[in-house]
Amino acid sequence: MLKKIEFDELVCRIENLPSNQMLYLHTTEDITDGPTYGLMVTEAFETRMYLLCSLGSSHCKAISCNDSMRGEAERNAIKSMLQSCWDEAGLSCYFLDEGAESSKGDIVPVLTTLVRIREEGRHREVFTDTYVVAVPKDMEPYQHHRYVEKQLRTAAQALLAGEKGDECIRQSCRDFNWGDFAMWFEGNPELGVYLPEEFPFRLHGAETLDLSVNQDEFLLEDELDATLYIDQHNGAEPVARHVLASTRDGAVEFDELGSVKDIMESDTLWLDFGNGVRHPVAYDQPEMEEDEEHFAYYVYREDL
Repeated sequence: MLKKIEFDELVCRIENLPSNQMLYLHTTEDITDGPTYGLMVTEAFETRMYLLCSLGSSHCKAISCNDSMRGEAERNAIKSMLQSCWDEAGLSCYFLDEGAESSKGDIVPVLTTLVRIREEGRHREVFTDTYVVAVPKDMEPYQHHRYVEKQLRTAAQALLAGEKGDECIRQSCRDFNWGDFAMWFEGNPELGVYLPEEFPFRLHGAETLDLSVNQDEFLLEDELDATLYIDQHNGAEPVARHVLASTRDGAVEFDELGSVKDIMESDTLWLDFGNGVRHPVAYDQPEMEEDEEHFAYYVYREDL
């Protein structure tokens, strides 16, 4: 149940919020209506940083307070940040969910900020995206960072192997990086990686974590296990062969010598990475290059 909280009481709560804890502010009495803001506090080098973000958007404000600002100066800075954010959004009241829990069942939600960094000489750009990663409850806190990174990287590969994978590869000109991931990713409940607005439980008090990556890191792989299906249009079931597929250049290679010679130009070919999604495969590289809107993969032939 949401409860309206007075401004000065809210400021006091924020001032005493433990580091790396998240406080969720709702803008209306109805939890399903209006934007939700997350306020996080971090500490480093005797400085407290307050970050206020609208979940699901890039609307953020931040302030930093060192030890010399403790007390009235820090409270005034917090007030200024809250008032500025609410004024810009045309809001006037603050609501908290007093009964919300940060975890459900055997998982702990970790609100993860993916910090995408691009550096070129002295020029530095930083982009951020927020996800919720469901971490097993029995996992030690020091293990969370590695687990979250592994799940996000697995989510990137699952995206490329999924329904939109071929289009992701084409649109990125086979240069799929973290920026492309952020643009295409819509969550993966099977891996426990969600957009904040899609997480099925309440996030009040969730843990927070920053994960820094190279914005331009190449996320395509050279060799992925897959099954190539060959429909010879002879009334029989399609033939299945184990292959290695490259999302980097689209090459599909057999692990059995001579198998490629059994494929005819009239055959219909497709890849399956184990999830039931069909990825059309061209007879050879020239056919893929002639119809890149349809094919992201081709059968590799040493004679071409």
